[in-house]
Amino acid sequence: MVDVIENDLRLLLDNKAIGVSVPDVTYEAAVQFHPITKRSMCYIVCGILFNERGEVLMVQEAKRSCYGAWYLPAGRMEPNENIEEATKREVAEEAGLEFEPTALLSVEIQGGTWIRFTLTGRVTGGHLKTTEEKDKESLQAKWCALEEVRKGDSMTLPLRYRAYTV
Repeated sequence: MVDVIENDLRLLLDNKAIGVSVPDVTYEAAVQFHPITKRSMCYIVCGILFNERGEVLMVQEAKRSCYGAWYLPAGRMEPNENIEEATKREVAEEAGLEFEPTALLSVEIQGGTWIRFTLTGRVTGGHLKTTEEKDKESLQAKWCALEEVRKGDSMTLPLRYRAYTV
């Protein structure tokens, strides 16, 4: 799975297309559905940021369900936030960095009521969150070489992930 994600990410960064899947939703169901953030819809934002050495930004989770695991900075949109505002907020809360979004990399839909927007951009300020600054959002943040992320099943960088089947 990591190889597929890495390949898709490289294609996107090279301005090349990747495959897109469309959920099977009937017209009748779509007409009757009224999306309300945090009620009937879960909008997730995720930031994929790279530094000048090609390392990716990762955060160590503080949530009980995945405590200590490493993941990209991500979280739920708040009511009345737009995608860019929500992603900037999540990156700042979880990683301590400010960034300017430059591209929407992907939109994933699951079950018609869960949508994740993944953005990339450039860091414009802030500093990496340290363990001394841990809070309910994250324990710390760091830049990781892609090789370290690929070895995510090791104890050096246990990743939080969900395996998807296509």
